[in-house]
Amino acid sequence: MTRRFPENNDGMSMQFVLTDPFSDITKKPKDKINKLLENNEARRNVGLVEINNVLRPTEVMAVWDLHWNINALYWNLSALWVISKNSNWIWWNTQLVFLWDIIGDRHASWFEILTKINELNKQAEASWWAINIVAWNHDNMVISFLLWRDLPGWRTYVDYWIKAKWIEELIEFVNEDEKEMQLKQLNNIYSRTNSSYNPPNKLDRTKILTNMKNSEKWRELLEIICNMKVVEQIDDILFVHTDIMPGMIELILKYWVDKINQIFQDWLKKVLLKWYNPQKLEEFWEILDIFLDTDNRYLFLSDSYLSWGLFANVAIEQIKEKLKNGLEALKQKWINIILHWHSYYWNFSITEGWIIIRSLDRFAYKKTDNDEVKSIGIVHKNWNIEYWEEKKSLNWF
Repeated sequence: MTRRFPENNDGMSMQFVLTDPFSDITKKPKDKINKLLENNEARRNVGLVEINNVLRPTEVMAVWDLHWNINALYWNLSALWVISKNSNWIWWNTQLVFLWDIIGDRHASWFEILTKINELNKQAEASWWAINIVAWNHDNMVISFLLWRDLPGWRTYVDYWIKAKWIEELIEFVNEDEKEMQLKQLNNIYSRTNSSYNPPNKLDRTKILTNMKNSEKWRELLEIICNMKVVEQIDDILFVHTDIMPGMIELILKYWVDKINQIFQDWLKKVLLKWYNPQKLEEFWEILDIFLDTDNRYLFLSDSYLSWGLFANVAIEQIKEKLKNGLEALKQKWINIILHWHSYYWNFSITEGWIIIRSLDRFAYKKTDNDEVKSIGIVHKNWNIEYWEEKKSLNWF
């Protein structure tokens, strides 16, 4: 089945090929998918399964890093052809992963994006779709901020203040008599006229979270946030937002994916929707700090000159050595592919001997509000991977 993209800004028409989702499925597609998933799970328990032998019941699409930009949501989903011109769901029988950075990022469209994704998720469920949401570093900024906790790594909230407009929507939940002052100070920060102002310490985060819980629409969105994951596994593919790190591999091997997400979601509900003391959550903070650290990209950057294109071969060997044992263990647990974003390097890959690791970072929507660069990819049933390249169609690895 060939699907055509809408024309982009330079008038080019683009196309790529998707497998007909009903080509090998009979009257009960969902039943057959479940059966294939059961077979794959059984095979994983046996041990290593080579990439060509994996039964993938559906294609898997991924959308990376919206940077809190509502237009990026529509442009990406339109490029995948899963929504109509009216922004309603029109595709069926496949899976979609959002590798977030949706809340707490450069643009201020938190409410709109969460509301729309929630609406699309309900439509998708009726069409045998599954939408999976994976939280990452900017999402963690909001979570940790509301819980009065420092960010993992060496950075502070002030380091992100100029480029992260997420606080604008949180200011809506301060007391009415404080809003005008807070917005004025915020404008000073954006114009750099008062760089000594420390915005996070000026806000009553407990009051903000209380007001969010007491708002019907915002409580619903908090519930969506509480259903986010920190890592996703579909078939033999792991999806993470940042570079894969040794600590992440250790936790995956210790708990496995479902348990990690269960711990994260259960405790997130307790601290955001109820009033549990967040200081007691050692497992929760361990997972959050290891998976949601903005500086996860620095394993690759600090040990190499990959970001500058120098000494790449030496750098790749150093990275392989650091990850070798962990990747070999994941391979034995039936993982063949790791896809991620959040990189200082572009389209970096490791394939030798163990697992395919692909960075799909395209720096989309960070500084511009145009749709020439999409942050999307597709893993086909035959495991071929397509990604977006500027002003072109999806391209094969």
